[in-house]
Amino acid sequence: MEITLNGRIESVEQVSGASGLFYNTVVAIPAVDMYSRPDQYKLVSDFMPGTKGEEVSLKCNVSSFVKSKPYKDKNTGQNKVFLESNVTFRIVEILRKNQPTAVPKAV
Repeated sequence: MEITLNGRIESVEQVSGASGLFYNTVVAIPAVDMYSRPDQYKLVSDFMPGTKGEEVSLKCNVSSFVKSKPYKDKNTGQNKVFLESNVTFRIVEILRKNQPTAVPKAV
């Protein structure tokens, strides 16, 4: 599945893994209103998508899997299963990139 994320880069980290270099990028998307906290997503790519503060529009491939983790309920003693969701956003293409805008300082 492909989606487009529009937001601001909060951080970019270069990581050396078994398959070579890749980048973990955190992007914040605007909140729905001024009382809500903006959502943040961790994206993975083979290239550096930008720098902290840049506003970007990124085409991403989304993949996921569910992993089951058995546990024993402390209250009832029953064996149960916790389902953990793992979602990966892989950047396919940079659609737009704007330089960070300066935020005026309070006087």
